[in-house]
Amino acid sequence: MKRILIVSRSVTPPAPPYAVLLHGSSRRDKLWSEAAWTELGRALGARGLACVLPWGSLTHLAAALGRPVAAIYCGTDANLTRVFGAPRAKNLEEPGDNPSPKEALQALESVGAF
Repeated sequence: MKRILIVSRSVTPPAPPYAVLLHGSSRRDKLWSEAAWTELGRALGARGLACVLPWGSLTHLAAALGRPVAAIYCGTDANLTRVFGAPRAKNLEEPGDNPSPKEALQALESVGAF
């Protein structure tokens, strides 16, 4: 099944299954590259998931609600803000290093996202 990007102001998510990609950040050095997000989105689409990209960051809330989470840290000391106590969350946190989309997919697989 081919997925396409639909830009909408709707707050209604697509029909399941879907992945919410929380791409927002408070600082430029914390951002994951657009190319990495695109590659991850395409890989998730190939697995049959639609991708939702909301504005803002809800990573900790998603983890608290028991949703599968791969928390990506690019420019923040993860010791200060990592996702704690969530069995379905994996922190990707190498200081000064950006995880690859493959690593993000592996993290999501390890917490039962698909």
